[in-house]
Amino acid sequence: MSSLLELAKNNGVEINSGCRAGGCGSCQVSIEEGEVENLQSQDYDPDPGCCLLCVSRPKRNLTIQA
Repeated sequence: MSSLLELAKNNGVEINSGCRAGGCGSCQVSIEEGEVENLQSQDYDPDPGCCLLCVSRPKRNLTIQA
């Protein structure tokens, strides 16, 4: 499975992004419901209750605030 950022872009959803490697935090979004897992390690620590779309994929049903 690809990252949430790739999924959004492939479906016409515009999301701010920068490095696409978990280093800058520009794709950080709030998780309203569900869980994510990281596809790779990240240098930027997202705020509590948030994830970086460029390095995350859903573990189960997911609702985010983008």
